[in-house]
Amino acid sequence: MNGIKLSYILTWLLLLFSVSASAREYTQQELDQIFRDAKQGNHKAQAYLASMYYNGKGLAVDHERAAHWFLKAAKQGNAFAQDSLGRLFERGEGVEQDFAEAVSWYRKAADQGHSRGQLALGIMLYRGNGVAQDFEEAEKWFRRATDRGQPHAEEWLDFIKKKRKQSTPDGGWQEGIRIIFWLLIFFPFWGLAAFSFVSYSPWQVAAFLLVVIIGGGISLFVAFVSNGGAGGSVQLSSSGWGGMIFSLAVEYMILLCIIVAGKKPTNQQ
Repeated sequence: MNGIKLSYILTWLLLLFSVSASAREYTQQELDQIFRDAKQGNHKAQAYLASMYYNGKGLAVDHERAAHWFLKAAKQGNAFAQDSLGRLFERGEGVEQDFAEAVSWYRKAADQGHSRGQLALGIMLYRGNGVAQDFEEAEKWFRRATDRGQPHAEEWLDFIKKKRKQSTPDGGWQEGIRIIFWLLIFFPFWGLAAFSFVSYSPWQVAAFLLVVIIGGGISLFVAFVSNGGAGGSVQLSSSGWGGMIFSLAVEYMILLCIIVAGKKPTNQQ
């Protein structure tokens, strides 16, 4: 019995730690041992057998059988198999292409600290494949993969930092300006809602709507010119946002004057 266990251990040591395992030939005894262990539920054997099928080392290339054995090992929590299975789903090799399923398996591997799974998950999050695009979450996984020494993870980390910086060339304060801008843009509608509570003459209503239309057009024109005209960037520069905010502020002041001027005293008989 001890002899059988020793033979089992030596076989796996030879397979798992051989320097040139990917290039070596397998004896029939070794192949029989791998198949036997995989069928008995050994997740390491299952993952190893799947890799042999995928890479065509010792066995003919068969991506469907590779997916079959990767799935069995992945269900047992083998992080390598989970990452590999995610890659099969991402590429549509041996299985129907399914980005959402790929993300699911990448995440399982990443949660176990598998650096390649962390990198793959970060890339899927960055591209928005099978999951909502999330640069912040992608950066988190790139950072974890980098900490574990995963090749190319640091390159992706630097890339996404530059990408985020390019999207906000003048700093994160622009995001705050956008929020303020969209809050202010609804001011004219607040003014129109006031018509339900305050009596206005027809000319005041007409003046209010006219200022909204003309003021909005002027705001867009100012932003367009400030941003460099037809040759400018699609994304507003700081001067573009500044011009739009200034022109809108003037418009809102005029609208406020119209509202105040049109309000009748509450004690009027």
